[in-house]
Amino acid sequence: MENHGHQVQPAVTILVIDNDYAVRNSLKFSLELKGFGVRVYADGGASLDDADLPADGCLVVDQVLPGMSGLDVIDALRLRGSSMPAVLMTSTASDI
Repeated sequence: MENHGHQVQPAVTILVIDNDYAVRNSLKFSLELKGFGVRVYADGGASLDDADLPADGCLVVDQVLPGMSGLDVIDALRLRGSSMPAVLMTSTASDI
């Protein structure tokens, strides 16, 4: 990709997995302002169903999700060979 004769590196993609609409979209907005590519998912299943996940990037995952926990999502991605670093979020320490 070029931009006025300068080589532009593609943005790192961050996958935000959170069932709270406001959290998903505020993280997306904030991260995109910093130049990151962002994909958002409302639950773990939606992220696991994405056949075009990036090979590298970063996961930002809510621990409390409908259907499967954030740790379960990270574990499932690890079993598929993903080595993306992961940030696990929770609203209270008792959620873990």
